[in-house]
Amino acid sequence: MAGVLAVVGGAMTLFPQQKAVTMIPAANAMTAMASMASPDRTSWSRRNSAPRYEAIDLGVPDGEYSVEPRGASPNGRYVVGHVSTRYGMRAFIWKDGVIRYVAPPLSTAEAVNDSGVAVGQIYPGEHESHAVVWNGGMKRLFNGTDTSWARGIDNKGNIYGTHVVNSGSRAYLRNPNGSITYFETAPELKSFFGVANQRQQLVFSTWPRSSIDAKDIEHFYWNGTKRQELPPLKSGLQCFMGGMNDKGMIVGRALIDPYTSMPVLWK
Repeated sequence: MAGVLAVVGGAMTLFPQQKAVTMIPAANAMTAMASMASPDRTSWSRRNSAPRYEAIDLGVPDGEYSVEPRGASPNGRYVVGHVSTRYGMRAFIWKDGVIRYVAPPLSTAEAVNDSGVAVGQIYPGEHESHAVVWNGGMKRLFNGTDTSWARGIDNKGNIYGTHVVNSGSRAYLRNPNGSITYFETAPELKSFFGVANQRQQLVFSTWPRSSIDAKDIEHFYWNGTKRQELPPLKSGLQCFMGGMNDKGMIVGRALIDPYTSMPVLWK
């Protein structure tokens, strides 16, 4: 299946240019992802050279043994994630070479913006997860005992994630003023958040409440005003989203079997 280009349903237009689904050969996957991240693809090709990287050891707090970064701010100043401590996972924010814990102890941080505002989850009890934002102090995004997750935040302060309401999950966008937009295509479907960029564009997925089969999952792109279904692969493999840049290009993976997946690019 490596190297197969599949355009499903003719073409999908997210922007004026044509959009297609591409199965990326494993050997070329990293090249494609690096190109996607480049803000100027024309000058990138002219330079015909690899970007210059510097490896920075973020460090491990004294007495701990494992650190998992989960997100970085667009300007590269902040990194967030969690540290595995003897008491469980604990969220951190890295800045200027220092890892700083954020409260409470049982927590994970998922994303951070250029202002250092971070989002993630706290785990106050067994099987409990509540979306929170850290901005100086910590604030829960939803009242009550509903399960929720916060997965992304942009530089305008919009927060993205999934909220379980009435036993059904719903992808959401929470504006800085506290208003919430839920994303779903029909009441009988669940939805969950996938990826977002800095232009308030996002991808969310739906599946029937009565189904647990991954093949029933459908993916949708939302451009700020309307949604559009993302084309599936001709092979029928189920896809999972990994990231989206500000041009609307989306990367993900197609699940071949429980242990094997292929990179996919929507453009």
